[in-house]
Amino acid sequence: MNVRTLSPGRSAPADLEKDANGFDRPIALGLLLASGQVAFDRPGNFAIVGELALTGETRPVKEILAMALQAISEARDGLLVPTANVAEAAVVEGLNVYPVGSLTEAVGFLTGQVGREKGTLLISTV
Repeated sequence: MNVRTLSPGRSAPADLEKDANGFDRPIALGLLLASGQVAFDRPGNFAIVGELALTGETRPVKEILAMALQAISEARDGLLVPTANVAEAAVVEGLNVYPVGSLTEAVGFLTGQVGREKGTLLISTV
């Protein structure tokens, strides 16, 4: 699997400044899945947020608490968040929060190649 074959792109009009909306990572994962480059084998219904840098690293997003509350209201099995957002998302009781620092880590988690415990990085961020 080669996640570096994605071309950088924008989902906003060119004349508008990009606002960190947190949809970069879900869009990139959807493109990888639709193009047949990956198959997500991990069972579960996960919500995924995160803005991507051109290096593939995940940047923090705004309003993560609202996204975490929405994930729990939709009975999601977990929420994949940028590592920098894990402490804020983890305050939502009953939600499994998985910190992911890059697109490669997200692919590894969803394909089952990388085991990640919920809140693994929480200790180092608090």
